[in-house]
Amino acid sequence: MEGDPKPSETPYRLVLAEEDLDRIAAAIRKGLGDGPPDGKKLALDVVKVVGIFCLLVLLYLILTHWRPAVDISVRANALSTPQVLTHGPDEGNVAWQFGTGEVRALKVDELRAAEESEPGEFVIALPILPAECDEVAARLDAACDDSVIEVQAPVTVAWTEPQVLRLERATTDDQVPSDAAPRELTLTVQRSTADPAPMTRESAEEPAEESESVPATPPQPQLTIIDSQAASQQWCFSYQRNSAAMLSISGGAEGYRRTFEPASAPDVGCDGLRLLVNPGAASDDPQGGSEAAAPNTASQSPDRPQRASSIVTLSGIASLDVTTESRHLNASALTGSLTLPQDTRVFDPAAQADFTAGEPITTRLGIQAGTPSLTIDGGGVTAIETDRGNLVSTLWQRNTELILPIFIGVVGVFTPLLGTVYHNGVEYLASRRSGTRSATDQVSGP
Repeated sequence: MEGDPKPSETPYRLVLAEEDLDRIAAAIRKGLGDGPPDGKKLALDVVKVVGIFCLLVLLYLILTHWRPAVDISVRANALSTPQVLTHGPDEGNVAWQFGTGEVRALKVDELRAAEESEPGEFVIALPILPAECDEVAARLDAACDDSVIEVQAPVTVAWTEPQVLRLERATTDDQVPSDAAPRELTLTVQRSTADPAPMTRESAEEPAEESESVPATPPQPQLTIIDSQAASQQWCFSYQRNSAAMLSISGGAEGYRRTFEPASAPDVGCDGLRLLVNPGAASDDPQGGSEAAAPNTASQSPDRPQRASSIVTLSGIASLDVTTESRHLNASALTGSLTLPQDTRVFDPAAQADFTAGEPITTRLGIQAGTPSLTIDGGGVTAIETDRGNLVSTLWQRNTELILPIFIGVVGVFTPLLGTVYHNGVEYLASRRSGTRSATDQVSGP
């Protein structure tokens, strides 16, 4: 018909509801392969992200807190005094050896036995012929039995000149009771102006010369050994025969004194007269009147019998060498240099250091010409605690240049995955909200 409009000129209007638009958009995304994320797949991705994140945190904590064992070396040629070295407590024995030294005096300040065990023998061998046993015993108000004189602690054996001193035997592993508390050994080095040799009666009766002043005695090295275990020890003095020297032994009303001359002194080595030191009478003073500190018994359980302990003081030391092995060492007023892998530290000012290791740490205390020195060498050291913190570095600190780029690379690989999961999670929540809204509209519609 002539009045009908042409098809191309017919106006059309398409009206779509919002839910229809959502369906069309969903169909288009589905056709393009870009539909809303699958819930199960998204949950699996979230689990992966959380797992990787936890592994990264755990790896970071390990790298920044794990301190692999290291080899260490300490050299101290000028010790602060007093220098206190506490070895232990260790399960079992703290091994120690006393090399030959030159000492003026040895004093047993204290010797205590455990409640349910006998102490090991504590013997001091002297360069005196066994035939003189009765004479020496009478001076000490004691008895002689087969060249052995039993005396009570405290007892002092002193010379006017340093003489050779050796430790013939010391503690062995089979002497440690199975139920005993961990053993401790404390070495204290200090300088003392006190004369370790008692004054003779003859010198006491001689008037002092008024024309000449007596020079002050310079401080001399002194070593105190505190052993928390019942130890069997035999200390042996040998006369050096290079000059006249007087021997003094405390005990009895007068004590024993004898002057040794190079030409007439007997040569008996360590096979001469012996003093067997027994525990002294119980005292309220745990130090037995000495300046040395009492053994640390804090680690001993009250349910176990207390160990025997001994306090031995060596005075007027010209030379000696003590080597100790233990897995735990506490050194107070430590000076010198500490060598670590890839690092060297200097203890200046002096510091207190607490060493812990899985293997025995070897500590060597030496005195030569009156000057003490200290070396500490050990492997498997896991901690060196000081007021500056733990000096054993973490794995991260030792290999920062290598670990940091690797760690950043791992985090860089993980970051896109985290972004993808976040984007998919937002889309999934949006699709869930859209579906919920459409269902609500259909229910509430006409």
